[in-house]
Amino acid sequence: MKKHFTLFCLILCLSAHAVEFQSVNVENFIRETWNPQTVILDVRTLSEYTEGHLAGAVLADFKAEDFIWQVEQQIPTNKRIAVYCRTGKRSKEAAGLLVEKGYIVTELDGGIVAWQAAKKRIVKGSPSDIERYAAHSYQANKQFAVAYRDTQVGEKDGDILVVYLHSGSACGIDNELPVRQRALGLLVDYLETEHINACVLVPQCRIDRRWNEYRPMQGCVMSEALYGLIHQYIKEHPAKDVYIVGESFGGAGVWRMLSDYPKMFSGGMLVASYPLKNVKPKNISKTPLCVVLGELDERAGTDKTEPVVKEIQQQRNSNVRYVVMQGADHYTTCSNAFSQENLGWLFTQSRQ
Repeated sequence: MKKHFTLFCLILCLSAHAVEFQSVNVENFIRETWNPQTVILDVRTLSEYTEGHLAGAVLADFKAEDFIWQVEQQIPTNKRIAVYCRTGKRSKEAAGLLVEKGYIVTELDGGIVAWQAAKKRIVKGSPSDIERYAAHSYQANKQFAVAYRDTQVGEKDGDILVVYLHSGSACGIDNELPVRQRALGLLVDYLETEHINACVLVPQCRIDRRWNEYRPMQGCVMSEALYGLIHQYIKEHPAKDVYIVGESFGGAGVWRMLSDYPKMFSGGMLVASYPLKNVKPKNISKTPLCVVLGELDERAGTDKTEPVVKEIQQQRNSNVRYVVMQGADHYTTCSNAFSQENLGWLFTQSRQ
């Protein structure tokens, strides 16, 4: 009996240390990439990466002798990794090594071949990282400053300015998490693919604040601070059109900005987000608006948003693109909303 008990304890001990990676399909891989703690890792060669890769992916060639060193230089062990290769063979081997190094790893079964077969978008070009986005700080008043990053797409001082408001999981003071969000990668990818000259502005909301807050903290509410930041940025980088885009938590900020500053934007896009009761539909109707919701979204259901959308549509000269994604929950909506159709509609709008 004692011998059996000892064997049982040994099995439990071995099981506790036999941590494995998850091999998942395309849709579940996308879900993992929406976690702000997850870094997408491409383990193919540089030439393969340049020909086409997932938006926001960092590169570490699995066949290189210093593969692990390459990964450790780019991804801290407190981050999660979503890894892929061409067909899944290299990524599975890489995932096993990375798990041994202490990473939590999710692997894309079938690789980028499966990704493209599912008609998901890829980006072309050489590796880029957070350094693409220059770090800044805007002093809203003597008590409060907003951290933000920006980047240029196309020629310097582009024709348009795009303001991206991140989801709640990217709140903080590191001025880094927002530019790692997959939605931003898809947005910038679209601008590059369509050869649109643009400045992209990415402010960060502190964890103790809200984009759509109504109670002032440190002398202002976030919408006032954002207005000041955008106004100053336009002075330094003139743009004929200004657009604002937000998903989930960030979408709530878009509702607020369009309500408070109806003459500032040429277009707005809200994804998986509902408005608070005190937004003004009449003000929002003055800006062309794309609203994308999920039919099965448990966080931002159509029941909370549709009445406001209908009220906006009833306003004179309103221009609303209202999309309800059938069978989509919150994460699926965020994942698929930044499509060529929706972004194409947004960027054809212009303030007359």
